[in-house]
Amino acid sequence: GAGNIPEDSDLCQTCEENTDCTDPGARCIELGDQGKRCTTACEVVDDCPENFLCTDIGGGGMQCIPSPGNTRRLSPTCQGSLR
Repeated sequence: GAGNIPEDSDLCQTCEENTDCTDPGARCIELGDQGKRCTTACEVVDDCPENFLCTDIGGGGMQCIPSPGNTRRLSPTCQGSLR
C-alpha cells in the first residue's frame, strides 16, 4: 500500500539537494540513469508505495527508493508521480 506517504509527496521528483524535497526526512539521492530524485523517509517497506523498497541509504537513514530492476527506467509508481 501507499503507507504513510502523503498524497502530495514529492517522491521521485527531480532535485538538486535535500532542501528541494519537502517530505519529512526526505533526501535527494542519485538514482543512476534517473539522476537525482527525491526519496521519502520510511521505517518499513509498507510505508512505501508499490514497487518501492525501504532501504538504508547510509548516513541518511531509511528511504523509499524504486525497487531493483527499476533503476534503469522509472518504476510505474515513479512514472505516474512525475510532474
